[in-house]
Amino acid sequence: MKNQTNDDYNEMGDITHIAPAEAKYLRDLMSELPANYVLNKGMTGCGATTVALEQPSPTIIAMPFVGLIQNKTGQDRDGRLLGIYGDGDKGQEIAEYMKSHSQSPKILTTYNSVPKVCSILSSLGYDPYSSFFLVIDE
Repeated sequence: MKNQTNDDYNEMGDITHIAPAEAKYLRDLMSELPANYVLNKGMTGCGATTVALEQPSPTIIAMPFVGLIQNKTGQDRDGRLLGIYGDGDKGQEIAEYMKSHSQSPKILTTYNSVPKVCSILSSLGYDPYSSFFLVIDE
């Protein structure tokens, strides 16, 4: 069945959004990623990470490789992004970042560092489990 937003629902309740022909990137369809969804976009390079970085919500983006984090943070000219990876205590680094970015923080980290980032945020008085989007990037 189709509704007025050009979405298709299957018997499992999954939603397939039909993009207009002129849409080139995901940001042409949405300004924020939906909460509590698996977004199977079918291809890389369509801008889902960009939507996550530009949405106003506090966001933790988990990435599989340090090189991806370095690529995104290297493109950041305004210091809006914090890349967390590697060994060592990152508490001070996250604390300093959160002082000036508490409204819309964007923390990029490796998959295995997500628990460390969440623990540090909790120790600083933030609730990463209810106040942050967690985006699992490919």
